[in-house]
Amino acid sequence: MASHHDSLFHRIFADTAHAAAMFRLLLPPELVAAIDWSTLTALPCQITDEELRKHFPDFVFSARLRDHDLFVLLVPEYKSGDDPGTVLQELRYALNLWLKWTSEHPDSDGLPPILPVLFHDGNKPWRSPTSLRGHFDLGGLAAVRAKDPALAAVIEANGVSLVSSVLDLASRDEQWLRTIEFPDRPRLALLCMHFVRFQDPAQGIATLDRWRDLIAAVHRGSGGQAGFLGVESYLLDVTELDEVQVSGVVQRATGTGEKVMSTAERLRKEGEARGEARGEARGEANGRTQHAIETVLRLLTRRFGEPAESVALRVRGASLVDLDRWTERVLDARTLDDVFAAD
Repeated sequence: MASHHDSLFHRIFADTAHAAAMFRLLLPPELVAAIDWSTLTALPCQITDEELRKHFPDFVFSARLRDHDLFVLLVPEYKSGDDPGTVLQELRYALNLWLKWTSEHPDSDGLPPILPVLFHDGNKPWRSPTSLRGHFDLGGLAAVRAKDPALAAVIEANGVSLVSSVLDLASRDEQWLRTIEFPDRPRLALLCMHFVRFQDPAQGIATLDRWRDLIAAVHRGSGGQAGFLGVESYLLDVTELDEVQVSGVVQRATGTGEKVMSTAERLRKEGEARGEARGEARGEANGRTQHAIETVLRLLTRRFGEPAESVALRVRGASLVDLDRWTERVLDARTLDDVFAAD
C-alpha cells in the first residue's frame, strides 16, 4: 500500500544526511557545487490551522550558498505514481511557505528561492509536467514556440516558472542504484521499494541475497541493527515474505543468528502492538483491518487535522477494501472529500 512506501520514505529521509545525499543526487551539478551542505537544516513546519495544514509540505530544508549571502529552501515530495497536479501542489507549497516566511521575518524585503525535488517510485515512468512551463506547453505554448520562438521566450520570461528536479526510479535499473554515490541505508530502502515489492517470495529472497553485501553494510553502519528495522518492517508489510524468510536473508548476510532473532522479536512486538497477527487467518484479517483503520486515521490527521467523529466512525466501520482504497488516496488528495469520493 502507498502508506508503507510513504512511511519508509519519511523514515529514511528524515535523516538530514540522507536528505543531503538525495538532494545532491537530484539537483543540477551547478547547484550541488554552490550549496554548503554542512548548513543543511530541517525546518519546523508546524501548522495549527486545519485548513492550511494540507497545503504545507512534510519536509522543508534550508541551506546556504558557499560564496553568497543567500539561503535556499529545499522541498522534497514523494509520489508512488504519476500525478498531473504535482506542480500545482508544489506551487501551493511555495506560496504558503513564502507567506509563512514573511510573517516570521517581517524585516526582510526578500524571499528565499524554493527548490522543489520530486521522488517518484511508480512502476511506470513519470509522464506529467515537472514545471509550470510543461503545463503551459500543454495549454498551447509549445505551438507558439514552434511558430515564433522569440515571442514564446518573452512569454516565458514574463510568466511564473517553477521547475522540480525529479528522481524517477521507473527509468532507472538496479545497477544504477547499486553504483551511485549514496548512503547504504537509503540505497537499500530505494532498492527494496522499487524492486522487491513487485516480486514473489522466491524472487524476493533471491534479490535480497544478491544484496547481502549492502545488507551487511547497513548492519555495520552507525545505526546498527536498528538501521535495518524500517526496511525490514517495510518488507513484511508490502511483500509476501515472512519474518523467518527475511531473518534468514539477514543471517546469511551478517553471519550472526542472535542479532537476527533480536530484530525478529522486536518486529513481532511491533506487529502485536498494531494488532497484527500473522498466524491464523482470522487473526491476520482482524489485525490487517485494525492496522488499516489506524493508518487511515493517522494519515487523515496528518493531512487534514483531527477528523470529525462522524469521519472517524465511518473509518472504523469500513471494510478492508475501502480502507485500502482510502489509504492510497489520502496521500495525494487535495481535500477530505477527495479521499471518500465514490469511484
